[in-house]
Amino acid sequence: MKKSRMTSESISTVLTALIFVIAGAVPIFTAMGVSAGLTAVEITSLLMCGMFAGGIMSVYLSRRFKMPVYAVPSITAVAVAGPLLQEFSLGEMVFGYLAAGAALFLMGRLKLIGKIIQYVPIPIVLAMVAGVYMNYGLNLINGVGELPLAGGCIVAAYFLINLVSSKVPPQAAALVMAIAAACLMKGGGAGSLELGWSLPVGIVPVVNLNVLVYVSLPLVIMAVSDLFKGYGVLKANGYDLPLDEVVAFCGIGSMIVSFGLSHTISLAGPTIAILAGENAGKKEHRYFGSMVLCGITAAVALLASLVTGLVSLLPAAIIDIICGLAMIGLLTSSLTAAFGEKRFVLGALTAFVVGLSHLTILGIGAPVWAIVFGISVSFLTERKDFQLVRE
Repeated sequence: MKKSRMTSESISTVLTALIFVIAGAVPIFTAMGVSAGLTAVEITSLLMCGMFAGGIMSVYLSRRFKMPVYAVPSITAVAVAGPLLQEFSLGEMVFGYLAAGAALFLMGRLKLIGKIIQYVPIPIVLAMVAGVYMNYGLNLINGVGELPLAGGCIVAAYFLINLVSSKVPPQAAALVMAIAAACLMKGGGAGSLELGWSLPVGIVPVVNLNVLVYVSLPLVIMAVSDLFKGYGVLKANGYDLPLDEVVAFCGIGSMIVSFGLSHTISLAGPTIAILAGENAGKKEHRYFGSMVLCGITAAVALLASLVTGLVSLLPAAIIDIICGLAMIGLLTSSLTAAFGEKRFVLGALTAFVVGLSHLTILGIGAPVWAIVFGISVSFLTERKDFQLVRE
């Protein structure tokens, strides 16, 4: 059996995904902590615990299932956790995080998610994925508009590299050009570099049943939403992820990191999209790049306070451009699979538009409503297509 090895494609994919993780997640969690009045040590703790535990767990899952799996504390859940950190004590929030993790574990053990996904038409799921992640394509355009010269060079490097050499991955060429542009711009970020290191905090949970409704329930819903997105991304790239087992692992991980102020762990769809795409090399070897990224992420987590300072120095527009280019493969494959089979067309269109809208109702985000509305429309107008849901 041929051993998995890193190729130029997988190396450039890992670097792109690493930039995406550090430049995407770290500023969001840092901003949440600052707005909630957390100390620097507490912010470092939630970053360190979540990224380290998620990285280690993802290495295991990627190796076990032989596919790119990346699970970390949900970025979308920041919308819930951030404001509530000002309403409840840290101990009460930890109790809410702990309960949410336990709920995810039970859902996985009872195989609830797997049963649900069996009855969800895949074209609708993939249309939701395309709609949700189309935002990265829009950010790509906006990034080029903000930095026409640098952005134009980065995009040109991505699309024209094959005229020079077919062996150089487009993402690698764009990444090199982006680094060069950032160096010429001498940063461009808004932050400053601060050195420092601290250990995670340990918070004792404080029981408050109100937290189960206001914290735990929304976190579970958002975690499930992220699971659907991650599943859809992998499905679009030809992988069939055993969701129930992953949900159980996410529940265990969520309970562990909760004591360090980190909330529910779930699949990170955008990062998986980078790791599982065609630019990541041969399909059967892509999981190896995922393992490498997850190992690096776990190591980087130990330097969370330093990383926070470094990220603030990067030009946001260049990050948007790189991330947008990384999503091209996902968007094309998702749209093709969603509409190419000519089944559930109206439902898929509904899911795409709702996903693109970033609609939020009752605290529940667009990915869930995209699937709900998409299935509803198809049930009313395309009922004959449901006979082919189970392929």
